[in-house]
Amino acid sequence: MRRTDYIAEKRDFAEERRQMHPAWRGLGFLLVVLMPVLAVSASIVFIETAIEKKWPIYWPLIGYAPMPQWVWNVPGLNSLAAKLAKIPNLLGYVVFSAIFLMVLYTLLSLFYSILYRSLGVGRYTPVDVKRPRVKTKRYRR
Repeated sequence: MRRTDYIAEKRDFAEERRQMHPAWRGLGFLLVVLMPVLAVSASIVFIETAIEKKWPIYWPLIGYAPMPQWVWNVPGLNSLAAKLAKIPNLLGYVVFSAIFLMVLYTLLSLFYSILYRSLGVGRYTPVDVKRPRVKTKRYRR
């Protein structure tokens, strides 16, 4: 192999590595858009089911969210606080959404790592040097 062929092959490989694989776009969509929507909807279903079946839930998470007094004094926040104070079980939705979001991200990362390890690229690229096959003897005195 001539040196120019090696350099051309190396350049093609470098350009190929710069392009983003379409699977990354799908994974990014899952992480950014779909996971929070799933977490919020799961928390709403969980809270409603828990109230209906009378499961024990930490009581400050159920009911209307108390707003601090200083929020009502700020001109821009008082209208937002009035809308948020009307949502029942808001704190429960927020807390369980965060919990479900962490669980979903963990499961997706675990699934991705298993899939990448089994189907992904090999450990060595075409420009890497192959590992030497050397059998060494155990040192003894």
